[in-house]
Amino acid sequence: MVNNKPNNILPDSDWHLPAIRHTSYTMNTDQYVDSVIARCLVDNTAGSAAYLAAEALIPSLREWGGASLQSISYSGSFAKGTAVTPGTDVDLFLSVRPSCDMSARDIYWSLYSFLDGRQLLPQTRDVGVSVRMHGLCVDLVPGRQHEQSTREHTLYRRKADTAVDTNVSEHAKFVTRSGLTQEIRAMKIWRARQKLAFPSFYLELTTIAALKESARGSTAKNFRTTLEYLANGFAETTVVDPANSNNIVSDDLTSDERHAVKRAAQKSLSTEKWEHSLW
Repeated sequence: MVNNKPNNILPDSDWHLPAIRHTSYTMNTDQYVDSVIARCLVDNTAGSAAYLAAEALIPSLREWGGASLQSISYSGSFAKGTAVTPGTDVDLFLSVRPSCDMSARDIYWSLYSFLDGRQLLPQTRDVGVSVRMHGLCVDLVPGRQHEQSTREHTLYRRKADTAVDTNVSEHAKFVTRSGLTQEIRAMKIWRARQKLAFPSFYLELTTIAALKESARGSTAKNFRTTLEYLANGFAETTVVDPANSNNIVSDDLTSDERHAVKRAAQKSLSTEKWEHSLW
């Protein structure tokens, strides 16, 4: 691995909303919300465009990691089935062996430098690095494994310039077991349309908390319930990592950023056809 930090740190990406035409409003709210989600859904099956974009990167990633690379696995929204456009098309988690003598911070910048040297134009994220491959966005998250027999890893958080211990596979299980992937997709589309800073894992945990007492089945109703949750106590609510209670996920946003989410939810609810705030 190359261990040097570049001077030209690129800003986080600002992906644009794809052009989507409104359909007839004669359909009911559930049909409308579900139709918008269907148009924005990222195909995460083998052989899909996102899958092939990730596969094209794997040989280079193995070269970067060498003997220190334990494994490469699909993760994040792609593995959870909550990925939508606009946003990251596919996520890969790079597990580095515990025998590696580099810190999580050095591993992060080593990956960035390698990709930059390959002219892949990497962009820094909070815990990962993103590149474009085959026209799609691929997020790469490196983590240093604690012990050979565990799935716990140490990740580097660039914005806070600190390391965090967590279990990304446990994150995926927690989200998929909630039975709320459709509602989470809706909230991610809403976030993109509102142009909000709202990290995906924080958004996923918030949606699950908002709907803990809600029945599954009506995406539109649950979408509105989540907006109501955001419009009320969200900004003051502490959210912790289910894989490590020492990690305060809600600290990923400042108070001003959380209140911006709150105001956007209040504005969406105030419109006559609130469901159209989704698109």
